[in-house]
Amino acid sequence: MCLDCDTTVEGRSIVFVMDSSGTVQDSGWEKQIGFMNTIASNIKNARTGIVKMLEPPVVSLEMGQHSKEELRIYIVLSFRTSRR
Repeated sequence: MCLDCDTTVEGRSIVFVMDSSGTVQDSGWEKQIGFMNTIASNIKNARTGIVKMLEPPVVSLEMGQHSKEELRIYIVLSFRTSRR
């Protein structure tokens, strides 16, 4: 957790790890998506990435290869329609 995020100029990295294996029920899946959207809407100066826990695990979104808005769009389009 960054306690001085407003004054820190160093880069930060956030990786979201999504359990797409089916062990998480629908309500838990929706909570994961909501959490990602909340963080994605409020982060500044951070590289982000997403890993889907499948068999085998998949890097869905590489670190630092997208804008904040692209991250939010990816979350909505990729996870609202399917776990895979």
